[in-house]
Amino acid sequence: MWNLTFRLDVEDGWPPVGAECIPCERLDRGYKVLASPHFIKDLSVDDVIEVVEEDNDQVFSWRHLERSMRSTLWVMVLEKASVENEMRRLKLRHCRVSHLEAFDLYAIDIPPDLSEEEVDDCFSGSDPEKVVLAYPSWRCGADAAQPGVPADGSASAP
Repeated sequence: MWNLTFRLDVEDGWPPVGAECIPCERLDRGYKVLASPHFIKDLSVDDVIEVVEEDNDQVFSWRHLERSMRSTLWVMVLEKASVENEMRRLKLRHCRVSHLEAFDLYAIDIPPDLSEEEVDDCFSGSDPEKVVLAYPSWRCGADAAQPGVPADGSASAP
């Protein structure tokens, strides 16, 4: 396993960190992403990327060599709301959940066979004022990106 550290553009205090470390598998060509990012848009588990610009061991820009069919969901919990039931429902649907406790942020890896409606149903009992959802990398359903299609990307904050 190889960790890539992505420099993040912080604007008005967001994201709350200046870099994010993502575990990857080093391939003959590029890196395969092994975990959902918390702050990097358009990046999902099993994507294969190429580092375009790097300085001091931080990735400044990157591009897709191949996009997976997996999606990423970000969940921000406000006002000490509990999302235990929602995370349990997602795990039952074979989603992988990562939690940054210091900021109460979740990054969820969504398998390609789940629809956006199925994912949203997991949050049907949540208060949208306290539990905020974002889909920075949606690949499932009719709007899914084609796997293997190259696309430019950059390490940037939402």
